Amino acid sequence: MAWWTVVVDLMRVVLFAIAHVVPGGIGSALLLFSLIVRLALLPVSLRLARKQRRTSVALAQLEPELAALRVKYADDRARLASETVALCRDAGVGSVNRDTLTTWLVQAPVIGALISAVRGGLATGARFLWIGDLARPDALLTSAVVALATASATLGAKASGNPGMRALITAGALSAIVSAVWLLRNSAAYGLYWGASSAVSVVQSAILLRERRRHGE
Repeated sequence: MAWWTVVVDLMRVVLFAIAHVVPGGIGSALLLFSLIVRLALLPVSLRLARKQRRTSVALAQLEPELAALRVKYADDRARLASETVALCRDAGVGSVNRDTLTTWLVQAPVIGALISAVRGGLATGARFLWIGDLARPDALLTSAVVALATASATLGAKASGNPGMRALITAGALSAIVSAVWLLRNSAAYGLYWGASSAVSVVQSAILLRERRRHGE
């Protein structure tokens, strides 16, 4: 598609421009660009996380009524579903969140263009810190990314106030393992983006956890 080629070419131009301004070449450019994108989205993702936390609290408060509906309509799945939706809607739970859509619409093309640019040879032969070739996997970088992703998941679960915190932490750890397997088979350039994104997620989770503790939740 012609328009997608333009987007990928624009990604290359931006990264090469940054690489000529900051030391460290294309590796620094990838890392800085990734940080800029995630930090720009931080206000939106914080707003989304706060809404999710309020939703978790609201669902916990609705649990007695939801349990009553499950008993009342145990033999009528369709009615149970409609009554559950109605109850949640009346409580303001489960409405479409524009912040979620905004975050996805911004990140999806950026990540897609970055992957296409890397596959097109953007990082081939590029060195960064201890990494001899950004086009190849790097175990140490992968370990750092997994550590950041696990820390983000753990802090995020604690900040969410969700009763199923242990399950959230476990899910986050499993996701980090899957990420590690993928990164160990792909370009280290992806790890730089992933690591930057995870680092900002750690900051976000720390902010939310501090807010929760300040409010005595």
